[in-house]
Amino acid sequence: SDVDSKNTETTQKPAPADSTDSQPADRAAIAQQRKVKRKEARRWWIKLVMQPALLFLCGVLLIVGLGMAQRLGWITAGGSGGDNHPVAAGEDVRYICPMMCTPPQSEPGRCPVCAMELVPASGGGSSDSRSVQIDPASRRVANIHTVAVTSMTMTRTIRTIGKLNYDEGTLKTLSAYVDGRLDRLYADYTGIVVKKGDHLALVYSPRL
Repeated sequence: SDVDSKNTETTQKPAPADSTDSQPADRAAIAQQRKVKRKEARRWWIKLVMQPALLFLCGVLLIVGLGMAQRLGWITAGGSGGDNHPVAAGEDVRYICPMMCTPPQSEPGRCPVCAMELVPASGGGSSDSRSVQIDPASRRVANIHTVAVTSMTMTRTIRTIGKLNYDEGTLKTLSAYVDGRLDRLYADYTGIVVKKGDHLALVYSPRL
């Protein structure tokens, strides 16, 4: 009976729970690994997208900053500022737009039309105050071409529509001094050419 009771006791003992307890731990570890992988993938995508975006943004800011600095006059294109041009003593300096948008100005600054920096232009000679002299670099930028002055006849053909009318200063009204009628009219249309001594009309009158 003792043996039977021991056997029953041994048979009634529960099975070890190691396998059932290890399954939740494995699941938790797998879930943790998945979270870590997701974070790493997210960081990789952020690095992949953010780095080019930051470089592009820095380039845009640099270009905008240079443009604003040039517009405000802090820097000049090509380093050819108004102070770098030598000016002779007593020479009248005038400032012109490289694109020739406006007439020459007496003060430096920017063109009100194209916003380009005005460049100095000195007088071409003491006898002609209207002439200006532009340096070669500015001529290349403005694409200015010059030719020798020659005397020639200028012609221009204009095609248009209009109406020709008579000259009121030469219009005359001829009144007959006798009663009668016109038997025949020689100048019977507008624009006919008549000369001195030509017959204009044949008049019949009982008095004649």
